[in-house]
Amino acid sequence: MAIFGKYFDFNGKSSKDFGLKIVSFDMLDSIPMGLERTINIGEMNIFRQRPNHFGATYSSTLQFTVTVVKDPLISDKNFFTRSEIGKINAWLTSPRFPELFHMTDYDNAVESDEYVDYFVTIQNVESTFIQEIIGLKFTINCDSPFGYSEEKTLTLTESEKEYTIQNDTDDLENYIYPVIEINPKDDKDITLANITDNSSSITFSPTGANNTIYIDCQRLTIKNYIGSLIPLTDLNIVDPQKIYWFKLLSGQNKVKFSGNAIVKIKYREYRKVGAY
Repeated sequence: MAIFGKYFDFNGKSSKDFGLKIVSFDMLDSIPMGLERTINIGEMNIFRQRPNHFGATYSSTLQFTVTVVKDPLISDKNFFTRSEIGKINAWLTSPRFPELFHMTDYDNAVESDEYVDYFVTIQNVESTFIQEIIGLKFTINCDSPFGYSEEKTLTLTESEKEYTIQNDTDDLENYIYPVIEINPKDDKDITLANITDNSSSITFSPTGANNTIYIDCQRLTIKNYIGSLIPLTDLNIVDPQKIYWFKLLSGQNKVKFSGNAIVKIKYREYRKVGAY
């Protein structure tokens, strides 16, 4: 859970490294869900008493707070020094873009479908002051209205074999766009298809054997192993307007590839559980 837990990890470090304990100074009667939506509808008039509907848009990203104090099992002082505050704030507020955040529950035996990650930016810091600063409260702004499952990977090794990806997302009517890692064994064409998505496919020519390619289907980019963009013409993709950016539908997806390569499809499912 993201409000109370044993400890949390952010941007590669743990709250345990700073001797922190997660608490609350306030009585909570609800948990932020982040699912408020704006319903986009047209106008009514004397001829149209049933307005046209144009879908629903989430009003904002998920936001919640986490409050920490010094762990009494680690420190016999309950107040923070300036130096300690500086180091904690440096860790949490230096990143300018969302980083991975995960809360570990007191019950460590978390089922896989209960696991939730967030990608967050720390928006604000407040303090609890009783002669000294004894608590720090951080406002956490997520990169979407949702949390995410742990990263999942399906490895495809056999050309023309049909594989199954079970996408158990909580956002049933939208797609998940994975990151695809392709390790070609030669420079022959590779085709990757989602049979469930009307057999849509992407075909390209690798730049050479063992030149790993990363296709970020969400960001519409193709990069090499050092993170540089690969011009589509180098991959023999002539018409960028017709490129298929591989996506996963909710539920079962039948996928396959052809060519001499190892293909890894990496993705996270959406979790509509708010900060719980």
